[in-house]
Amino acid sequence: MIFATVGTSKHDFSRMVKTIDELSKKVEEMVLIQIGHSKHIPQNAMYVKFLNPVDFEKTIKKARVVIISGGSSSLFKCVDNGKKPIIFPRLKKYGEHIDNHQVQLGKGVSKEGLAFVANNLEELEGCLKSKNFSIVYKKQRSPIYDEIKKFIENL
Repeated sequence: MIFATVGTSKHDFSRMVKTIDELSKKVEEMVLIQIGHSKHIPQNAMYVKFLNPVDFEKTIKKARVVIISGGSSSLFKCVDNGKKPIIFPRLKKYGEHIDNHQVQLGKGVSKEGLAFVANNLEELEGCLKSKNFSIVYKKQRSPIYDEIKKFIENL
């Protein structure tokens, strides 16, 4: 299964939903999109508006591939569950967020080998050719890590 999530931002992210919906026509496995506040309704992929936190984590664990918008909470969930996600970042120029912090986050974590980054359908298809979407991440946490993580997750 491929699981894609646009996160919980109030900004529309129909560009990602449309891209994943188009991708779902080209793959032979189930595609589930958590569309959040996006206006586009998928025509090919299965979708839900939102998942509760327990079901969200279960779906990440079950998925072969996880595609995220680039929100830090989704990234934490993937890494904590041994998944190397594909980040499809929101872009300011399309009104998908107030700035391009998801692009910056994607560059940083991809450089560390913790994620792939895709900005369009062709790049997504390229990422899907990878055979390894799992990671072993050795958590080297400073004492404040859990507090910061909790704060971000509760935003």
